Amino acid sequence: MISVTGFDNEIYAMQIQTTEQVCEIFKISRSTLYRLSKNDPAFPQPLHFGRAIRWNLADICEFYAQQRHASQKRA
Repeated sequence: MISVTGFDNEIYAMQIQTTEQVCEIFKISRSTLYRLSKNDPAFPQPLHFGRAIRWNLADICEFYAQQRHASQKRA
């Protein structure tokens, strides 16, 4: 089982994850992950290796960190 206690990009730099792994780490559904990648231009796009789809974990961590920072500024 993969768990994340914080979004430390140094730890996760260049880690390429499957869709299932990303969903488990961030506790989101597969449809939510694909909806984010389709509808939010700031969300990192998947990497395609033939038919395989992978995600750069550091990019997704950075996206969530920016979202958290933006929501804290609004509060």
